[in-house]
Amino acid sequence: YAVMFEQAPWVRGFKLMFFRGSVGKVGGEAFVNSLAGKHVTVRGLLIRHERFGPEIIISERSMILSVRP
Repeated sequence: YAVMFEQAPWVRGFKLMFFRGSVGKVGGEAFVNSLAGKHVTVRGLLIRHERFGPEIIISERSMILSVRP
């Protein structure tokens, strides 16, 4: 899953990445989908993947510091 921070093509836009093995650890598919349109504060390592562009990989719920409308 990817939560985009900007209106841009998926491979160029800044995003949060949730890999299949960590979706359950962060609250499940419904939680990830609920982030759409929200203000999300996270902590994690920002990387620029050579193929997929800028991203923060989220692997556990504690990396999501806040979610606001």
